[in-house]
Amino acid sequence: MKIPQLIFNVLVIGNIIAITTVGSTLTHRILRLFNFAYADFYDIGSLFYLA
Repeated sequence: MKIPQLIFNVLVIGNIIAITTVGSTLTHRILRLFNFAYADFYDIGSLFYLA
Protein backbone atom coordinates (compact mmCIF):
# COMPACT_ATOMS: atom_id res chain seq x y z
CA MET A 1 0.00 0.00 0.00
CA LYS A 2 1.30 3.41 -0.88
CA ILE A 3 2.04 5.92 1.87
CA PRO A 4 -0.30 8.69 0.57
CA GLN A 5 -3.21 6.24 0.44
CA LEU A 6 -2.43 5.08 3.98
CA ILE A 7 -2.34 8.66 5.26
CA PHE A 8 -5.64 9.41 3.51
CA ASN A 9 -7.30 6.33 5.04
CA VAL A 10 -6.10 7.23 8.53
CA LEU A 11 -7.42 10.79 8.16
CA VAL A 12 -10.82 9.61 6.92
CA ILE A 13 -11.24 7.08 9.72
CA GLY A 14 -10.07 9.63 12.29
CA ASN A 15 -12.60 12.16 11.03
CA ILE A 16 -15.43 9.63 11.21
CA ILE A 17 -14.51 8.81 14.81
CA ALA A 18 -14.26 12.52 15.68
CA ILE A 19 -17.66 13.33 14.14
CA THR A 20 -19.26 10.41 15.99
CA THR A 21 -17.71 11.53 19.27
CA VAL A 22 -18.79 15.14 18.86
CA GLY A 23 -22.33 14.07 17.98
CA SER A 24 -22.56 11.77 20.98
CA THR A 25 -21.19 14.48 23.28
CA LEU A 26 -23.66 17.06 22.02
CA THR A 27 -26.55 14.63 22.42
CA HIS A 28 -25.46 13.82 25.96
CA ARG A 29 -24.98 17.48 26.91
CA ILE A 30 -28.36 18.60 25.53
CA LEU A 31 -30.58 15.65 26.48
CA ARG A 32 -28.63 14.49 29.56
CA LEU A 33 -28.79 10.87 28.40
CA PHE A 34 -26.72 8.64 26.22
CA ASN A 35 -28.27 7.84 22.87
CA PHE A 36 -26.75 4.49 21.99
CA ALA A 37 -28.72 4.34 18.74
CA TYR A 38 -26.58 7.22 17.47
CA ALA A 39 -23.65 4.89 16.85
CA ASP A 40 -25.90 2.38 15.08
CA PHE A 41 -26.54 4.88 12.30
CA TYR A 42 -22.80 5.18 11.70
CA ASP A 43 -22.42 1.39 11.78
CA ILE A 44 -25.17 0.93 9.20
CA GLY A 45 -23.74 3.70 7.01
CA SER A 46 -20.25 2.21 7.10
CA LEU A 47 -21.61 -1.23 6.23
CA PHE A 48 -23.42 0.17 3.19
CA TYR A 49 -20.26 2.03 2.20
CA LEU A 50 -18.09 -1.08 2.42
CA ALA A 51 -20.61 -3.35 0.65
